[in-house]
Parts: sequence; structure tokens; C-alpha cells
Amino acid sequence: MIHKSIVLILVLATSMLLMFSCSSKSSAKTLVERGNQLLAEGKTEEAVLNFKKAIQADPKSSEAHFGLGKSLFTPDKMQQSLVVLQKASELDPNQSAIKVMLGDAALTLYLATPSRPETLKNQLEIVIQDLTRLAPRLADAASFRAFLQMSDQKPEEAVIALQKVLSSDPQNREAILALGDSFAVEQEGRRSIASGACQHLQSPQSILTL
Repeated sequence: MIHKSIVLILVLATSMLLMFSCSSKSSAKTLVERGNQLLAEGKTEEAVLNFKKAIQADPKSSEAHFGLGKSLFTPDKMQQSLVVLQKASELDPNQSAIKVMLGDAALTLYLATPSRPETLKNQLEIVIQDLTRLAPRLADAASFRAFLQMSDQKPEEAVIALQKVLSSDPQNREAILALGDSFAVEQEGRRSIASGACQHLQSPQSILTL
């Protein structure tokens, strides 16, 4: 009799846990949908609250973390956005949209920091590898690679990477603008080298050594 009572209690407890779990996930889904709607309406602060409540209801919801990351994607909260998007990516490693926004956050912080933190560069390298693995987002991977090469003063390599982006996505506005910048930097570098060579040839010491 006691044994049957224990079994019954365990069954009831398990059922209640399952019901609570399903209810929490349903609540989180509703909050995410509401958050996305508020974000589309430009009500960012309200969207943030909804996404945070969704995460409380279901801590493993990649959609809730992604939504919160998008809501925090502003210049003054970019570091917070990066942290949340990293978590979203961990929860759903095959979601390319999360990878792209994570890359955008890491690249924004990387370019905005004069010291060019190695941790952010490594984060970008991981994003590039992941997007390369997710074949439909090869253009995004090449684009991130090009921006890194530009920041590392490698315009020739950036031009090659951006040309690959445009070969698969001819209307990619960011790639078109970046390609123009890359060409400008490359040409400026060539002019600087040529100018330096001319100055060297015009100096009396160089003439004596000819």
C-alpha cells in the first residue's frame, strides 16, 4: 500500500513538472512574439522587458536571447548585446541569423576599440568559421573576413574577399561600399610607396649610390 502511494506521488509530481515546463515554454513563446512586435514598432525598452521575462520563463530559449540581443543592439549597449547573442548562439549553434548579428556586434566593438582586442577578433574568426559551415551564409562570412582584413591594413586581401561577396550577392550594399573603401586604401598605399621611391631617388645620397 505504501509502495503504491509513493508511485502515485512520483507520477503526480512528474506530471506537474511536465505541465509547468510546457506552460513556461508556451508563456516564453508568447512573450517572444510580443517582444518582436514591440521591437518592430520601435518600442525598444518594452521589447527588452518582454524578452527578459521570456528568458525567465524559459532560460534555454534561443529565440528569447536572440530577441534581447537585437533589442540591446545600440552603441551604448553593444557589449551587453554581444554577451546575450553569444548565449543565443550557444543555445542554437545552427541559426545563421544569430551568427550574423553576433558577428555584427563583435565587429562593431572591434572597430570602435583602438587597441583591437584579440578576444573580439577571435570571436569574429569563430563566427566566420560557423557561417562558412552554414553554406547559405558564405557571403556574410566573406564580408566579415574583408572587414577584418581592412582593419588589419590588408586592402588587397579585402578586395578579393569583397569581390567574392558580390559574386554571390551583387546587391549587397555594405560590400559595395566596403569595396570602394578597399580600392581607395589600396590605391593610397600604392601612391605612398611610389612617392617614397621618388623622394629616395631625388635625394643626393641616393644619386651618389646609383
